[in-house]
Amino acid sequence: MGFSWKVILSLLVMVFVVMTFYNLVIKIYVLPKIKINKWIILALGIIMFFVTNIIGANLKISYNKFGLKELPYYLCMALFILFFFMFFDLMGWGAASTMDKKKSKSDIVIRPKAKPNRIKNKDKKK
Repeated sequence: MGFSWKVILSLLVMVFVVMTFYNLVIKIYVLPKIKINKWIILALGIIMFFVTNIIGANLKISYNKFGLKELPYYLCMALFILFFFMFFDLMGWGAASTMDKKKSKSDIVIRPKAKPNRIKNKDKKK
């Protein structure tokens, strides 16, 4: 794949769309409802990385091309990005996990221990 402005711009748009989709849909609606192992997500991401390279080599994508023929290549690349975003969130490297930790620490209220004998022994000391 060549580095022309058209290809770079299309990749930036794809990454922006994938990140928006991930943050607005998957992170809010999907991840809290499913319990999946983070290592399975990492394995799927690695597999999608190699599938993307194999499809790109078979298509022999050349300079300034972005069409329906290259659609499977870009879909595999988008899935690769999605799986790695999911892995980072499941590992706890995302901003959502740090916000949850901050909220749980602020919920703790430290109260002083009651000292019932203080009033009883006040007269004896004088």
